[in-house]
Amino acid sequence: MVIRGVTSSYNGERQIAVTNIRVVDDSIQALPSPISVTTAQAAAGSSLGSLVRVTGTVTRFTASNGVVESIYIRDGSGVECRVFIDGYITKSKTIANLAAGASLTATGLSSIDTEGARIRIRDRADIVCTPAQTTTDSSDGSSSTVTPAQPVQTTAGGGVTTASVSLTGTVHAATGTVTTSVSQTTAQNLLDQAKKAEQAGQRAVIELGISGAAGSSVQVALPGAALQNIAAETAAELRVSTHLGVVSFDAAALDAIGQQAAASSVSIQIAKLETEELPEAARQAAGDRPVYRFTISAGGSTVSSFGGGSATVSLPYTPASGEDLNAIVVYYVDAAGSLQTVRGSYNAQTSTVNFVTTHFSTYMIGYNKVAFSDVADTAWYRDAVSFVAARGITLGVGENRFAPELSLTRGQFIVMLMRAYGISPDDASSDNFADAGSTYYTPYLSAAKRLGITQGTGGNLYGPDQFISRQELFTLTYRTLCLLNELPSATARKQLSDFSDAKNVAEYALEAIQALVDSGVISGSDGRLNPDDISSRAQMAKILYQLLSL
Repeated sequence: MVIRGVTSSYNGERQIAVTNIRVVDDSIQALPSPISVTTAQAAAGSSLGSLVRVTGTVTRFTASNGVVESIYIRDGSGVECRVFIDGYITKSKTIANLAAGASLTATGLSSIDTEGARIRIRDRADIVCTPAQTTTDSSDGSSSTVTPAQPVQTTAGGGVTTASVSLTGTVHAATGTVTTSVSQTTAQNLLDQAKKAEQAGQRAVIELGISGAAGSSVQVALPGAALQNIAAETAAELRVSTHLGVVSFDAAALDAIGQQAAASSVSIQIAKLETEELPEAARQAAGDRPVYRFTISAGGSTVSSFGGGSATVSLPYTPASGEDLNAIVVYYVDAAGSLQTVRGSYNAQTSTVNFVTTHFSTYMIGYNKVAFSDVADTAWYRDAVSFVAARGITLGVGENRFAPELSLTRGQFIVMLMRAYGISPDDASSDNFADAGSTYYTPYLSAAKRLGITQGTGGNLYGPDQFISRQELFTLTYRTLCLLNELPSATARKQLSDFSDAKNVAEYALEAIQALVDSGVISGSDGRLNPDDISSRAQMAKILYQLLSL
């Protein structure tokens, strides 16, 4: 064969722009056989300049002007590689059966461009894509199924529209991990539905429902750019629903994860662990209760925090006989095996333990029953006291007493409020209230002032040893909820005007009490708010219990 053309360079490669091809002898067929490589080898550029062949499962693909340009695949090596289509020898610009979860074999040149290693394809006929199907693992005869991307479904109700897609994962028999992925096209369709919902005045939720055989771990991959787009163009939350549990990310968390992912794929994994994997102290605390590890990886690195955002986790749990439901807690297990209580509670209606976190790691469901001699089982505040004591929000007053009727000071309450919501005290500060002193509440006052939870009582004073009134307590609580963007939705069950002493509410507390009445947090007593009454420890426990167990 004689090829005539003009030589040039492209991204460091020499090439010929062909003007004429003439076959000299069609009996000679000396084309080299392609080198078979794994997706990990292709991603590492292990055979640069050679003709290679790779086979894997489609995780996602990108398109320019409606034409597929890059396809990302992954095989058993666990590393994603890029198949880049550059040129169209055939007239067709489509690839039959291309979808997330489909099996794809590509034959092309192992090369590098500005994005890194790739397999460069000139002829789309060199890409063979087959629909996902059930396959048998020859090692043990078990089967696993991968389902291509499904249509986006939308459901609406209660002011919320959920755009969801159902995914069936591949079960890897050797590891017990269920894996699946979301294509760029599916992610865009989900985003479009979320935008439509918000334009119609609805709150939007994007849900990835993962089904299939029950494994000990579930992993879903999706384009990092999709997370950035969701966060940038909507206020939607992303919900990942699996048989192991449900994880929901707020917009701030999605933005932080997407930025760390850049152009790479994001992998979200939920794994149920054996207690033997924990350090000794944590293993003893866990007993036979479930332990989970949550991981997010992007671009080969672990995403350690959500940049000011948060994730809400819901885990199935069946309480043991006789367990006080209010004493069921969630612990974060740090690298040293120490346990730290996180915000969470058991929901009897859904039979789940729900908690909020600002980072992923290892978490376990625990039990911490704290009983007090002066809290009767029939007391109206009994459940609330059990709840706050189990979480270390307050430890009582000593000698196994809670002192429910004891008046609460402003300093005591700010500490309990910030502990309840996981707001850390300041390590050191030169800008604190003049009467902050040097005691247990000092660093909490500094943080509360800095965050705008309180401006004090005037003259740069906070009055930490003064008893706190109900309206002061409600105001500090309201500002904390606003800071965390966790103000409960209005229920319209009651209005401020329904209370006979509404006129006694101070101007500074009016907005806070109105909002908490609207949301049902404040119910009053005998049709009264009693805004100037001093708050007791029992009342404090009841308010925090109502809010934290919503």
